[in-house]
Amino acid sequence: MLLNAVVEVRPTQGYGLNLDAAMKPALAANPKTPIWILDELAGDEDGLVRYLLAGNPAAPVAVLARLSQDACPNVRAEVAANPSTPVYVLEGLLEDEDEEVRRVAGFYLRKWIAKNGGS
Repeated sequence: MLLNAVVEVRPTQGYGLNLDAAMKPALAANPKTPIWILDELAGDEDGLVRYLLAGNPAAPVAVLARLSQDACPNVRAEVAANPSTPVYVLEGLLEDEDEEVRRVAGFYLRKWIAKNGGS
């Protein structure tokens, strides 16, 4: 299965990744994908790739913050649902233009507060 495979990918002379489009969703969802690849995938034109990346618990905070500004509300909602999303990103998503994104962000922010005692 591709999700469990070790994939060795090298950047192509600083011009981004040279990946088959069929591999990108699996790489975006895989917590073992190297951070530099996740960072590159955050700018992918395919909304599915960005959505899967937004749900990846290994996604770096900078990637989650970037995806919280994505044009697609489903991507922003998935960022809100990601357990690795920091509180400041969740708080920003409470002001999102999309009602569902605000609802998801509020749910996970309340969950975080309950777990951490509001501190």
